[in-house]
Amino acid sequence: MKAFLDLTKFGIVIFVLLSGIAGYMIGFEIEKTFDWHNLFTFVFGLYLISSGSLALNQVQEYKTDALMKRTLKRPIATGRMKPLTGLMIASIFIFGGAAQLATISWVSAALGLLTVILYNGFYTYWWKRKWIYAAIPGAIPGALPVTMGYAVHNREIFQTESLFLFLILFLWQMPHFWALAIKYRDD
Repeated sequence: MKAFLDLTKFGIVIFVLLSGIAGYMIGFEIEKTFDWHNLFTFVFGLYLISSGSLALNQVQEYKTDALMKRTLKRPIATGRMKPLTGLMIASIFIFGGAAQLATISWVSAALGLLTVILYNGFYTYWWKRKWIYAAIPGAIPGALPVTMGYAVHNREIFQTESLFLFLILFLWQMPHFWALAIKYRDD
């Protein structure tokens, strides 16, 4: 169980869920009846897609993870889990999460898949490896969960409150990343 929680980075996912719930609540329209099932469907879908994306990242970088002090104890890097097992878990979670989100909001599901593409595609394979300022565009996928929550109730995600929530999370991620980069600069 510990290997599974480490693979899906459960501690980080908790904060993803909190930001998604914040967007969900801000996007909720007072005149409507609150639907607990809708909220739980969103939280479960967000949990799956974010856990899957973080697991996929470990599959993508297990060789590099084994070389760095900060990441060498991750389950695939240590051999506690095979890369194929991690890939299967990641794939099931990503597509299951997207399907779950699509039942309540196609915009939220699309933003979830965009997050996976930006983080696991562009950030992991290109921005991080080739650009010293990768944390700037890399903050986009980290800030999208709040917008995903907002999108459950509002297809128009470019509203002031949605943009402010996104920008708060976007701007917070860069100093957070740079603080970690300074702490682990030898890695």
